[in-house]
Amino acid sequence: LEEALRNINIFLNRAEADTGKALLASAHKYRLIMLADLMRYDDLIRCSEESISKFPEFTDLYHLSAAGYQSLGKTGKAMELLRKALSMGPAEEGYPSVAGHGTFLTCRDLGILHNCIGNPKSADLYFTLASVMAGEARLRFKEPQVS
Repeated sequence: LEEALRNINIFLNRAEADTGKALLASAHKYRLIMLADLMRYDDLIRCSEESISKFPEFTDLYHLSAAGYQSLGKTGKAMELLRKALSMGPAEEGYPSVAGHGTFLTCRDLGILHNCIGNPKSADLYFTLASVMAGEARLRFKEPQVS
Protein backbone atom coordinates (compact mmCIF):
# COMPACT_ATOMS: atom_id res chain seq x y z
CA LEU A 1 0.00 0.00 0.00
CA GLU A 2 2.82 2.41 0.80
CA GLU A 3 4.27 1.99 -2.69
CA ALA A 4 0.88 2.46 -4.32
CA LEU A 5 0.36 5.58 -2.21
CA ARG A 6 3.75 6.93 -3.32
CA ASN A 7 2.81 6.32 -6.94
CA ILE A 8 -0.51 8.12 -6.60
CA ASN A 9 1.25 11.07 -4.95
CA ILE A 10 3.77 11.17 -7.81
CA PHE A 11 0.91 11.13 -10.31
CA LEU A 12 -0.93 13.92 -8.49
CA ASN A 13 2.23 16.03 -8.29
CA ARG A 14 2.90 15.60 -12.01
CA ALA A 15 -0.67 15.77 -13.30
CA GLU A 16 -1.10 18.30 -16.06
CA ALA A 17 -3.85 20.88 -16.21
CA ASP A 18 -5.52 18.97 -19.04
CA THR A 19 -5.71 15.69 -17.09
CA GLY A 20 -9.34 14.58 -17.03
CA LYS A 21 -11.48 15.49 -14.03
CA ALA A 22 -12.61 11.89 -13.44
CA LEU A 23 -9.03 10.58 -13.46
CA LEU A 24 -7.81 13.25 -11.04
CA ALA A 25 -10.82 12.78 -8.76
CA SER A 26 -10.19 9.02 -8.76
CA ALA A 27 -6.56 9.52 -7.77
CA HIS A 28 -7.58 11.82 -4.92
CA LYS A 29 -10.23 9.35 -3.75
CA TYR A 30 -7.92 6.33 -3.83
CA ARG A 31 -5.17 8.24 -2.03
CA LEU A 32 -7.64 8.84 0.81
CA ILE A 33 -8.70 5.19 0.81
CA MET A 34 -5.08 4.08 1.08
CA LEU A 35 -4.40 6.49 3.92
CA ALA A 36 -7.45 5.08 5.73
CA ASP A 37 -6.25 1.52 5.13
CA LEU A 38 -2.85 2.50 6.54
CA MET A 39 -4.62 4.13 9.53
CA ARG A 40 -2.87 7.43 8.80
CA TYR A 41 -5.88 9.50 9.79
CA ASP A 42 -4.10 12.83 10.27
CA ASP A 43 -2.72 12.54 6.74
CA LEU A 44 -6.13 11.48 5.47
CA ILE A 45 -7.74 14.59 6.95
CA ARG A 46 -5.01 16.88 5.60
CA CYS A 47 -5.24 15.36 2.12
CA SER A 48 -9.05 15.30 2.17
CA GLU A 49 -9.09 19.07 2.75
CA GLU A 50 -6.96 19.51 -0.40
CA SER A 51 -9.11 17.03 -2.36
CA ILE A 52 -12.39 18.65 -1.31
CA SER A 53 -11.06 22.08 -2.27
CA LYS A 54 -10.33 20.74 -5.77
CA PHE A 55 -13.52 18.66 -6.14
CA PRO A 56 -16.10 20.21 -3.78
CA GLU A 57 -18.99 18.45 -5.55
CA PHE A 58 -17.57 14.91 -5.11
CA THR A 59 -19.49 13.43 -2.17
CA ASP A 60 -17.20 10.41 -1.74
CA LEU A 61 -14.45 12.73 -0.52
CA TYR A 62 -16.69 13.96 2.30
CA HIS A 63 -17.38 10.37 3.36
CA LEU A 64 -13.69 9.51 3.44
CA SER A 65 -12.85 12.67 5.37
CA ALA A 66 -15.65 11.89 7.84
CA ALA A 67 -14.21 8.41 8.37
CA GLY A 68 -10.86 9.96 9.22
CA TYR A 69 -12.38 12.36 11.73
CA GLN A 70 -14.47 9.58 13.28
CA SER A 71 -11.38 7.41 13.63
CA LEU A 72 -9.75 10.21 15.63
CA GLY A 73 -12.84 10.52 17.86
CA LYS A 74 -14.01 13.78 16.27
CA THR A 75 -17.61 12.69 15.79
CA GLY A 76 -19.00 16.22 15.52
CA LYS A 77 -16.78 17.06 12.54
CA ALA A 78 -17.56 13.68 10.94
CA MET A 79 -21.29 14.38 11.26
CA GLU A 80 -20.84 17.87 9.80
CA LEU A 81 -19.13 16.41 6.73
CA LEU A 82 -21.81 13.75 6.28
CA ARG A 83 -24.59 16.33 6.60
CA LYS A 84 -22.83 18.35 3.88
CA ALA A 85 -22.70 15.25 1.65
CA LEU A 86 -26.38 14.60 2.30
CA SER A 87 -27.29 18.18 1.39
CA MET A 88 -25.39 17.74 -1.90
CA GLY A 89 -27.02 14.49 -2.94
CA PRO A 90 -25.29 12.02 -5.28
CA ALA A 91 -22.02 13.01 -6.96
CA GLU A 92 -22.25 14.63 -10.34
CA GLU A 93 -22.07 12.35 -13.34
CA GLY A 94 -18.52 11.56 -14.36
CA TYR A 95 -17.17 11.04 -10.85
CA PRO A 96 -16.18 7.52 -9.75
CA SER A 97 -18.70 7.56 -6.92
CA VAL A 98 -20.12 4.87 -4.69
CA ALA A 99 -23.87 4.58 -5.24
CA GLY A 100 -25.55 5.83 -2.09
CA HIS A 101 -23.02 8.48 -1.10
CA GLY A 102 -25.02 11.64 -0.70
CA THR A 103 -28.20 9.60 -0.15
CA PHE A 104 -28.99 6.38 1.71
CA LEU A 105 -25.42 5.43 2.72
CA THR A 106 -24.91 8.90 4.12
CA CYS A 107 -28.11 8.57 6.17
CA ARG A 108 -26.98 5.16 7.40
CA ASP A 109 -23.61 6.56 8.49
CA LEU A 110 -25.28 9.50 10.24
CA GLY A 111 -27.53 7.01 12.04
CA ILE A 112 -24.49 5.04 13.20
CA LEU A 113 -22.80 8.20 14.50
CA HIS A 114 -25.94 9.32 16.31
CA ASN A 115 -26.04 5.90 17.98
CA CYS A 116 -22.39 6.33 18.98
CA ILE A 117 -23.10 9.61 20.76
CA GLY A 118 -26.18 8.23 22.52
CA ASN A 119 -28.87 9.87 20.42
CA PRO A 120 -31.09 6.90 19.48
CA LYS A 121 -34.08 8.97 18.31
CA SER A 122 -32.00 10.80 15.71
CA ALA A 123 -30.31 7.51 14.79
CA ASP A 124 -33.72 5.93 14.17
CA LEU A 125 -34.75 8.86 11.96
CA TYR A 126 -31.60 8.57 9.86
CA PHE A 127 -31.93 4.78 9.59
CA THR A 128 -35.54 5.16 8.48
CA LEU A 129 -34.58 7.76 5.90
CA ALA A 130 -31.78 5.48 4.68
CA SER A 131 -34.29 2.64 4.20
CA VAL A 132 -36.70 4.85 2.28
CA MET A 133 -33.94 6.22 0.04
CA ALA A 134 -32.50 2.77 -0.60
CA GLY A 135 -35.95 1.52 -1.55
CA GLU A 136 -36.42 4.39 -3.98
CA ALA A 137 -33.02 3.66 -5.53
CA ARG A 138 -34.02 0.01 -6.04
CA LEU A 139 -37.24 1.09 -7.75
CA ARG A 140 -35.27 3.27 -10.20
CA PHE A 141 -32.73 0.53 -10.94
CA LYS A 142 -33.16 -1.10 -14.33
CA GLU A 143 -31.51 -4.42 -15.03
CA PRO A 144 -29.22 -4.15 -18.06
CA GLN A 145 -30.53 -5.92 -21.13
CA VAL A 146 -28.33 -8.79 -22.28
CA SER A 147 -28.43 -9.45 -26.00
